[in-house]
Amino acid sequence: MSKTWSVDEKRKLLKSYKKCGPAWSLLAKEFGRTAMSLKKCFLRTDWKNEKFENESKKIKRVVGKLEEKTPLTEVEVQDEISSMLEARKEKIVQLHEVRKMNEGIDKLAQQELIIDKIVGSITKIPEFKVENIKRPTYPKENSPQESFLVISDCHVGLAVIPEEVGGIGNYNLGIFQQRMKKLTNTVCRITDLHRTTHQIDTLNIAMLGDIVHGSNDAGKWGFLHTEQNIMDQVFSSMSALTEAILTLKTVYPKINIYCVGGNHARIGSRRGIEKEFVNWDYLIYTFLKSSLALQKGINFSIPRSNFNVAEVMGQKFLLVHGSNIKSWNGIPWYGLNRMEARYKNMLDNGKNVDKMWEAFDKSGIDKSDTKKSAEFAFNYMKAFQYMICGHFHSGGEIETASGGRIILNSSFVGGDDYSISDLVLSNVPSQKFFGVNKNRKTFSYDIELMD
Repeated sequence: MSKTWSVDEKRKLLKSYKKCGPAWSLLAKEFGRTAMSLKKCFLRTDWKNEKFENESKKIKRVVGKLEEKTPLTEVEVQDEISSMLEARKEKIVQLHEVRKMNEGIDKLAQQELIIDKIVGSITKIPEFKVENIKRPTYPKENSPQESFLVISDCHVGLAVIPEEVGGIGNYNLGIFQQRMKKLTNTVCRITDLHRTTHQIDTLNIAMLGDIVHGSNDAGKWGFLHTEQNIMDQVFSSMSALTEAILTLKTVYPKINIYCVGGNHARIGSRRGIEKEFVNWDYLIYTFLKSSLALQKGINFSIPRSNFNVAEVMGQKFLLVHGSNIKSWNGIPWYGLNRMEARYKNMLDNGKNVDKMWEAFDKSGIDKSDTKKSAEFAFNYMKAFQYMICGHFHSGGEIETASGGRIILNSSFVGGDDYSISDLVLSNVPSQKFFGVNKNRKTFSYDIELMD
């Protein structure tokens, strides 16, 4: 648009000024000009010029009456008040909308800056080649197995100071890093032990959330006991987990990693503000997958839902964090049973025969092979045999009324300010590690992480 103001534009400006007052920023969009341009035009225009006589007639009349001390009629007063009220209401609404829009833009900009910082710091690790791995020979009658490692509730960034908890607990970034190394080294030693009798070439890792302790507004007392900001928590977690996975890769040719997010890692002060996957744990998993993309034999499953289903040796494991299970002062045994039954019912209702045949056609199984066809149908239609969850910082295993099993994973932390002060509990920090064949769990360890 030309910088020169036409007479019609100036008339329009005069009308808008009478309606809204000197709201130059609000009027700028309407005129397609800057607020400063509108202000300069208004101040520099000779409004007494006859070109604007019709538009300023009412203003002059009102001003004249005021100068002559001639009172306005009641109708004129009401009209003026109504006009001023409408203009003021419209101005308030517009200002409110502008403020909300600016808040949304600021929030998006902050998220973009965080993501840009994380993405810029990630480099793809070159392929880690391991040669001459010693693999023993196995008797033919010994069936192959796969191992299963559960990692949850690391709470990277949490600081538990011994003096503040009576010497019962102690946790910080350095202790987390030591415990992660102990966990991976112990898994390697146990694997070597069981390989003397069975072939174990695949490791399945279930990451069940609360990898980071979260931002200042996540979790009870979070801001009082956090030694790192959320950005440093993310980078520290990624570094430790990358080292752990590459260490395990020296022992296992194939690693499958199944992920779900936790409640401490959510973005937002309370549940429901953002979607479930808008979560710092989800970011850590995603960037781990990106940084390890060149490593052969490492696969990730990162759903946007708050649960995941892993199929290992024909058996199904439901993976959840556990924060949606109600509890009070301990482990909610009845709540766990109810939740397991509800998940089974929900997943069972999502299946039908038509979907099963579609999956069967994609599987490549020969339809004339009755045994394999029956096994496929049986495994497809059942929901899961095991439910694994973290969140409660306690290890355990219970058999449910439906014949399934619930496996509870502990934490890296042990006793902290909340558990010791409010629950009067302090569990030994540990993580689950077990083996699976096509029929059942074969071995099981609670790997204690304290020195």
